[in-house]
Amino acid sequence: MTDLISEPVDKQLQVEYETNILSMLLGGKANKQEHILKHTCAEMFTTFAYQELYKTIENLYKNKQPINIGNLCEIAKKEHIKKLGIELNREFITSANCDYYLEKLLNHYLKKRSEERRVGKE
Repeated sequence: MTDLISEPVDKQLQVEYETNILSMLLGGKANKQEHILKHTCAEMFTTFAYQELYKTIENLYKNKQPINIGNLCEIAKKEHIKKLGIELNREFITSANCDYYLEKLLNHYLKKRSEERRVGKE
């Protein structure tokens, strides 16, 4: 595993990591979806829309409903979340690199939290 804090974060790459994780949640198999949900939280995503989408997916999981685009569209209260879900579902290719993207997402989140704590102490 790489150094969790020192790796610089490229914002474009961060969006790619987040997009791939959300895409895997919507299009992947149940075991991969569960694996991702156990290792992530909404605060790991940098945009409010991605956080909202994640929370909607998480609600499906908590209510023991299959995570798929049909169920997402049924429970999503906001139209932009439905559209984002549909777009990300179309982008899904494979969950093969799931752990790679999880590690990158976690690295960024830990770095962000570390910087927030450092700034808070100044």
